[in-house]
Amino acid sequence: MWWWWLAACVWEPGLVVIPEHPVTGDEVQVVPMGPWGTELDVTWTSEGAGTVQGTTLPGEETWRGQRWQVRVSDGAHEILHTVEVGNAPPLVVTSGLQPSVPLATQPLRLVWAARDPEGEPLAVQVRFWADGALMPAGPSGELQAGSLKRGQVVDAEIIATDPMGAQAIVRLAAPVVVGNGPPMAQARVELGSGVAREAPLRCMVEASDPDGDAVQVEVDWWDRTGMLGVGEVLGAALQQPDEPVWCRAVLQDDHGGTTEVLSEPVALWPGPPGAVRVEGGSLQLGSEDDEVGRLSSENTVQVTLTGALYVQTHEVTQEDLEDLLGERDDSHGCATCPATFVSWHEAALYANLLSLQEGLPSCYDCALGEGLTHDCEPDGDLADCDGWRLPTEAEWEFVARAGVTADAFPAGGNLGPTDSSSCSTVLLDDGTLLTSQAVYCAMITNANVVGVPASMTTSPNPDGLYDLAGSVAEWTHDRWDDRPAMATDPVGDDDGVWRGVRGGSWRSTPSALRMASNPQQRAVDMFDDVGFRLVRWAPALPEP
Repeated sequence: MWWWWLAACVWEPGLVVIPEHPVTGDEVQVVPMGPWGTELDVTWTSEGAGTVQGTTLPGEETWRGQRWQVRVSDGAHEILHTVEVGNAPPLVVTSGLQPSVPLATQPLRLVWAARDPEGEPLAVQVRFWADGALMPAGPSGELQAGSLKRGQVVDAEIIATDPMGAQAIVRLAAPVVVGNGPPMAQARVELGSGVAREAPLRCMVEASDPDGDAVQVEVDWWDRTGMLGVGEVLGAALQQPDEPVWCRAVLQDDHGGTTEVLSEPVALWPGPPGAVRVEGGSLQLGSEDDEVGRLSSENTVQVTLTGALYVQTHEVTQEDLEDLLGERDDSHGCATCPATFVSWHEAALYANLLSLQEGLPSCYDCALGEGLTHDCEPDGDLADCDGWRLPTEAEWEFVARAGVTADAFPAGGNLGPTDSSSCSTVLLDDGTLLTSQAVYCAMITNANVVGVPASMTTSPNPDGLYDLAGSVAEWTHDRWDDRPAMATDPVGDDDGVWRGVRGGSWRSTPSALRMASNPQQRAVDMFDDVGFRLVRWAPALPEP
């Protein structure tokens, strides 16, 4: 090497230290120069670090702030030289961008690693450029999705600075070009679960392109047997009995970007007429302490229903009741009004007769009495009965809420602080009038009105269930007094004198219309504002 050539040209003993200004981790060499004797002694000494023999001081011995003295001697000559170890800059490496081909729809980050040889904390800054313009990076050092556009040239660097001010700057090996972002989409079948097979199905596709391209959409329909048809609408003739069906949308933009999305399967169970399918799940029932109109009996419970239910969309009408139980005094209502003056026992008997008519098992053991004095009791475990029955209190509130815990009323909204017992027009906190979803306070304007038509003229809840608030209150299967913090398929006391009634009625003030409100009545009593609706278990859906 060059220093050996230089050493050969020097006639007085000397030395060269390489590197001249070492930093932490550097290996340091001393090169004797000139006419030294053959027996050289080279010794490195540092206070607190000990002694090292030889012409090389290893890198693991060098640390910022150390002073090493090297002594070179051949017995006739001696030279002393002092070496001070300085601060080493940070060590930084980068393996490129993630993703390696950036898209406008994705966040972009520089993949890097950095450390300080002295173990000090580092201040790290990542910078991006797009077409030469500096781009603002987020706090985590990445570009947010939507920051870039297709075709832009992206470069990046990382700057690491230690507490002594030493910096290391590493640039991306080569700039990259932003690629074409594929279209984004969601697909859904317009009709929900439990629809009749006679109805056509429509695939609703919501599509967008991150680069503003026009998007071409092709739709086809599938079930487990294969493709059923193509096009936005699937006619009833192409649907297979009792098979879940879904639509597929294939989207393509002007630059060849493609995306494929599938809708959720829709179960084409015909279901009973006048009922909707409500899936089970977990939901908090009851009311929070700050809900206006709340009663102490409404403590919250996390309830899990393990099965799906068919739920009648509206209350059983006078006409429905007379079809199975025979003619009744109709002076209090009309054929299409909710049936009233119905005891819990008579509602249970009607459920049995409807089950018998449809070839389903009965859920109640009923002893027929004179007139309307029947006596019914639950017949066995409710979970084992597939016939029509009254909903438990937990089931009633679960289906009324349709997955929503924040609202007090089935179609949404909460009362204001002074509206709990108001029979004036009540404006809910979602901007809607309570009268849009409930008939209450003797219909507000006519205190002599008895009953209301079951024509579903008010707003339903999100699952399409009508008259859950107001109209007539509804008998439930049980009386749910014991309310633990968590419960699975809970059934309250179903063999006592009292039963729960839910939803409030045309006589009620607003607080009684809330879904959490849980009054009770004697099972033998009949009222002009208490009726019922029925439920039954729905079969499990086949997997798509």
